[in-house]
Amino acid sequence: MLRKLVIGLGLGWIVLVLAVYSTFYLIGAFGYTKLYMEEVTPERVTEQYRWDGDERIAIGEAGLRKGMGRRALCFAVPDQGEERQLQAPSKRDRLPRYYEPWFTGKATVTCNDQVTIRSGTPLWMYDLTRSRLGMLGFAVVAALPLATVIVVTAFRSGAVKLHRR
Repeated sequence: MLRKLVIGLGLGWIVLVLAVYSTFYLIGAFGYTKLYMEEVTPERVTEQYRWDGDERIAIGEAGLRKGMGRRALCFAVPDQGEERQLQAPSKRDRLPRYYEPWFTGKATVTCNDQVTIRSGTPLWMYDLTRSRLGMLGFAVVAALPLATVIVVTAFRSGAVKLHRR
C-alpha cells in the first residue's frame, strides 16, 4: 500500500514538473512583441516598441520576411542618448540577437521588417527552456524523486542485496 502511494506521489511530482516546464515554455514562446512595417499609401507606418532600458532585449526573426538571408534592421532611439542600429538575425539563424541597454531612461525601437522582441520574464523563460542546461535541470528535478523511490523500494523488497564482508 505504501509503495503504491509513494509511486503515485512520484508520478504526480513528474506531472507537476512537466506542467511547470510547459508553462515556462509557453510563456517564453508566446511572450513577445511582433513589430512590422505596413505599406500605407503614400506613407509607411511602422509599429514601435517601447524599451524601458532596465534590461536586455532579444530581437528574433518573425518568419515572414521576404528574401532568404536578408536581415531586418531596427533602430533604437533613446529619449536621452545616441541612436543605434540593431540587426535581427537572418532567416537562416535560429537564435535571437541580444542587446544590452547603452542608455538611461527609455527608447523607441522601430524596424524595417517583421521581427519579434522579447524582454523581461518571457525572455528569461525563453532562454531557460531552450538551453540544454535548463532542459537537463528540469529532467533531473522531475526524475530524481521517482528514481530514489525505485532504488529504495528495490533495496527494501530484497531484489537488490548488498554483500557485506
